[in-house]
Amino acid sequence: MRARSGRLIGTVSDYGFQEGFGTIEVEGGRSYFLHHSNMLGGGFKDAEPGDEVSFLPGGERGESNGHLPTAQAVKLSDPRSQLYRFAEFPRDAKEWIEPLARLAEPEDWDFHHELEGTGGCKPVLRHYVERTFARLEEERDRGRNTIVEAEQGEAKVALRPRHRRARAGHCGV
Repeated sequence: MRARSGRLIGTVSDYGFQEGFGTIEVEGGRSYFLHHSNMLGGGFKDAEPGDEVSFLPGGERGESNGHLPTAQAVKLSDPRSQLYRFAEFPRDAKEWIEPLARLAEPEDWDFHHELEGTGGCKPVLRHYVERTFARLEEERDRGRNTIVEAEQGEAKVALRPRHRRARAGHCGV
């Protein structure tokens, strides 16, 4: 499918965060090579299978990209991770990360390497929650019955069917 300005719209079929590359499929079954350096935006660039993207079709084909044409100027339709598309969180991460850290086992949730001092409030804990949620959603998408609930008082949060939003606030999640 073509968007404005010659851009194509496709779906990420696979992407390896550690490798920094994957594949985009468009309607009709054609595939394009996705490399993190061709993704628009700053900071860590990540994509999840199923993410809708728009991009400019490029020409370079080679062994390193499986002889696929390269996707250029790749833009995620919704660049938020699955967790943040699923639930609404307070703008200030401290409002939900700090209470969660108090519920967790005592741990130092900050970076202690070249990224020390970056990543905002407790970046290791935030990334752990994001990746755990993504993994649980993948399990559900594979047909496994996966329900996650956290309770504190009367509040509950559960993994719900796709496209339903939940609100995570004063519930310990």
